[in-house]
Amino acid sequence: MKTIKVIVFLIFITANFSFAQEVIYNNEIYNVKGKTVYKNGEDMSEILSPEAQNEIKTRLKHIEKQAKQTRKNEKALKKAEKEKKQSEKELKKKEKAEKKLKDAKKSLSKAENKYASEYKKFEKLKNKGKLSPDDHEKWEKKFEKLRSNIEKTEKRLKRF
Repeated sequence: MKTIKVIVFLIFITANFSFAQEVIYNNEIYNVKGKTVYKNGEDMSEILSPEAQNEIKTRLKHIEKQAKQTRKNEKALKKAEKEKKQSEKELKKKEKAEKKLKDAKKSLSKAENKYASEYKKFEKLKNKGKLSPDDHEKWEKKFEKLRSNIEKTEKRLKRF
């Protein structure tokens, strides 16, 4: 919000300096075009003293210098904002990657825990003698599926 206020302020100042040919001297407004000084559209080069003309031209140069500095500041401000947006974008990208890594680790842990719990059930049934040859084949297929799931999650984890 603060940067927006600064930008608006700088734009306002730049708008004021966009008419850089206008110079106030002795509470009167003079326009400078090239080497000629005008007041209300009339050529004042012959009427004004050389010192007054030099003072008006010096003030004009000062105003132009300020306008140039303002433009430089605006450019620097825009560059800083662009860099800030870029760093925010990179930060979001890193956070997203970290979240994916965390999710992949969690998924691997879940798959390994499921395999371990299913294996315990299998061993328990096997020890009690409640497994038929058909059941044994079903359990082997189940274990193969769980192992392939673990391998897939490990591959995903390695990508990070």
